Amino acid sequence: MCPSRRRPSRVRPASPPHKVKLSITQHNLRVKLAVKQRAIPLARKALLYPTDSTRPRIIWLPSRESYDPACGSNPWPDDLDNDEWFRGPQTMTSLHYFPGTDCHLKNGYDVFVLACLERSRRVDELNLTVQSLFSLRWTGNIIVVKRGFRDRGCALSITPPEVSLINSLVERCVPCSALLRQVIHMHITQVAADGVVRDPGPPLNYLSHAIK
Repeated sequence: MCPSRRRPSRVRPASPPHKVKLSITQHNLRVKLAVKQRAIPLARKALLYPTDSTRPRIIWLPSRESYDPACGSNPWPDDLDNDEWFRGPQTMTSLHYFPGTDCHLKNGYDVFVLACLERSRRVDELNLTVQSLFSLRWTGNIIVVKRGFRDRGCALSITPPEVSLINSLVERCVPCSALLRQVIHMHITQVAADGVVRDPGPPLNYLSHAIK
């Protein structure tokens, strides 16, 4: 992300519908081929907790069309296109500490989820990975993106040895989010003058502060 660009909002609008849903393997092959053919500047490996599987999977996230590699800045997590995995507005939170402790993480992690109101509308899309690993209920996909150590803003690729650590982070985030959801949701949901309920994001935005 270029220094001159403002960081995008933590709540993104719904992505356009996709006519064909590729498997994770097909998606990864397509992205790697696009990078090889220079159709896109770059891609990074992220960790996906899919609704239709029982284990997390590493996926390649391509850079968005708005990302300009000529600016000389490394991509931020917001520069990676994850819209294919979210069928509605999404929100992001950054984790700097291991939840519930004062232990600083060497690398930060950005966690992308469906916005709170959207999750409440999609109770049928239970995340089987979260249920299988942690015996917890969650709606919609979860994507985790790794950030740099020295350059805290840049997005890095996740490696297989990190999956256990990320599982521990997600396991502690999900129950806290579910517990705080009703309380915080009453405070952060605003009704606009036109009567449309606007959701600034789920309680997960506040986890890095609330569960320390």
